[in-house]
Amino acid sequence: MDAVAALNEIAFWLERGRAATFKVQAFRKAAAAIAPLGPEEVAARALTGRLKSMKGIGDRTFAVIRQAVDGQVPDYLADLRKKGVQPLATGGAEIGGALRGDLHSHSEWSDGGSPIELMVAAAEVLGREYLALTDHSPNLTIANGLSPERLRNQLDVVAGINGNGGGPGC
Repeated sequence: MDAVAALNEIAFWLERGRAATFKVQAFRKAAAAIAPLGPEEVAARALTGRLKSMKGIGDRTFAVIRQAVDGQVPDYLADLRKKGVQPLATGGAEIGGALRGDLHSHSEWSDGGSPIELMVAAAEVLGREYLALTDHSPNLTIANGLSPERLRNQLDVVAGINGNGGGPGC
């Protein structure tokens, strides 16, 4: 299993389960720390233990990476996947089965906690056909609303995601 994908999926399941933000961010930061290295370098550093000295890699994230580079689904991820099968609320299975997409989502561009690319990946995992990005306007300054320039930049990111042709897109 790809270590970066495993770390990001753990962050998704933690966020879905409403875990503390610092826990979610720990896995996202670890994924961001190893992503530039490439899979072969991550594997080499994991095998020698050198990953432990990298900023953003703690004991839990190292264990996840090590299991992933060994070709396993990390135990922590497997446990979160099992828990994630259950709906968050009574009656959630019926409602969840009817959902085709999400029409209200905030990214880290305003007051959300996730990058757009990871939101699209999560929508794919959940089987969604579409995802509407609804970040705030500049009128809501407390939520880091998007100025016209930031909105244009965000639209470029969305166009790049939609241009890839896979998944639900934005």
